[in-house]
Amino acid sequence: MITQARFQNFKALKDAEITFEERLTVIVGPNGSGKSSILKGIYWMSQIGGMKTFAAGRGNILAALCTTYSGTNENQVIEAWDTSKKSGLQFSSHPTNMLTKYEDTGPQQNWNCKIITANGEESVYHTPRGEFDFQPAELIQLNASLLAAPSITNATHPLLSADGSGLASLMAYFKLSDEPRYDQIVRLFKTIIPNITGVRLNRVNVGQGSFGEGLIFDLPTRKGVTAAALSDGTLYALGLIVKILDPQRPKLLLIDDIDHGFHPKAQLALVDILHKLLDEIPDLQIIATSHSPYTLSGLKWDEIRVTSLKEDGTATIAPLKSHPNFETWKEAMSPGEFWSHAGEEWINQLPEKVSQ
Repeated sequence: MITQARFQNFKALKDAEITFEERLTVIVGPNGSGKSSILKGIYWMSQIGGMKTFAAGRGNILAALCTTYSGTNENQVIEAWDTSKKSGLQFSSHPTNMLTKYEDTGPQQNWNCKIITANGEESVYHTPRGEFDFQPAELIQLNASLLAAPSITNATHPLLSADGSGLASLMAYFKLSDEPRYDQIVRLFKTIIPNITGVRLNRVNVGQGSFGEGLIFDLPTRKGVTAAALSDGTLYALGLIVKILDPQRPKLLLIDDIDHGFHPKAQLALVDILHKLLDEIPDLQIIATSHSPYTLSGLKWDEIRVTSLKEDGTATIAPLKSHPNFETWKEAMSPGEFWSHAGEEWINQLPEKVSQ
C-alpha cells in the first residue's frame, strides 16, 4: 500500500506531501488545486517503478528505485530526479520537473536498490532478497462514449482500458467464463443505479463483416436500451465496478472524478460498495478525486484529503480532520457537511508539518 507521496516542482505541487492512512482515499478541493496532478504524479512514477530498464533518449535522467527495511517493518521508497537540474524528473513529453516519493509500510518480498541511467547502465547497491518488483498503477479516466461502444477482441481475457474501452467484451468474458463474477457486477451496478432491471449482451456488427459484443439494458418501462442511450453516470458506475472486480486490474487504482454524473444517492451507494469491495479484496488500494460533499459524507474522516491554493498559486494538502475545529464539530456534522462549511482556506494557516 502506498502511504505517502511527495511532490516538488510538479505543476501546482511545488513542495507538497500527501499521506494515505486507509486503502480508500478521496481528494477534494477547488479546481486547479492539484487533485488530478497528485494522481498523475503517482501514476507516472509507478510506471517508472515497474520498468526493468529505463528507456534511453529522454535526456540526462537518473532514476533510483529502492526497497529498504528496518527489522520487521519495511519501507518501499521510489524517487526520480534529473541530474542535470538536481531537482525533479523531467519527461520529454511533460516538461515539468518532478520528484515523487513513495513509502510503502506493507510487507515486501524483495529488497533491492538500483540506479538506472538514461543510457541503460545499472548500478545495483544491494540485492540480498531477489529482484526488485513494483506494481504499476492505473489512472482511470472513463469516457462515456468509449464505455458504450461495442468492442471486439482476440484476447483470452479482454482488457478494460483506463478510458473505458472494451467494457462489452470484458462483460461477455465474465458471462461465459465467470458467471458468479458477472452476477456480482450486475447486482452491485443495480444497487447504484436502481432503475436498471437487467444487463444483457448482444452481437453487434462493427463493420467490414466483423462482429463484436454490445451491451443492452432493461429499464422498468423499456427493454433492450442500448448503452449509447444511457447517461454518463450510469455507464461510469458499470465501468468502475467492472474495473475493480477484474482480476487483471493492478493493486493501485487512481480514479479521477470518481462520482462523475452520479445522483447524490448513487454517490453514497458507490462509497458503501467501495468499502465492501475493499474488505473483499485485501490487496487493493484506491486513490480518487471528487467535488461532491455527498461522496465525502459516506467516507471515514481518515479517508479524506483536502487541497487548497496559496496566494502564489501553489497547492497545499491536508487531512480534513486536521481542521482546527475538527474535535468540536466532528460529532455534529458528516464529513461532507464539515467540508462544505469549512472550505479549504484554513489549510494555508496550518503549521507546515500538519499540512500533508
